[in-house]
Amino acid sequence: LHRSKPDLNMGFFKARVDVVEPLGSELIVDIRMGDEFLKIRVPGYIDVQAGREYYVVIDLKRALLFDGSTGKLVV
Repeated sequence: LHRSKPDLNMGFFKARVDVVEPLGSELIVDIRMGDEFLKIRVPGYIDVQAGREYYVVIDLKRALLFDGSTGKLVV
């Protein structure tokens, strides 16, 4: 998560944080992109606040995507 636009040659998108769940060394962050929701895991030392917008960069080599209706792993 980045507060300012990343200077990267990678894909990123802007999303609003709805919920932040602290889990010790990690945070589970619920983000909203339009009508869609995602849960992402970030290091616990990152200062993330609900209601703020962030730029999100996803490392596709480490991403796991699940079907929201079945809970089955897609990728």
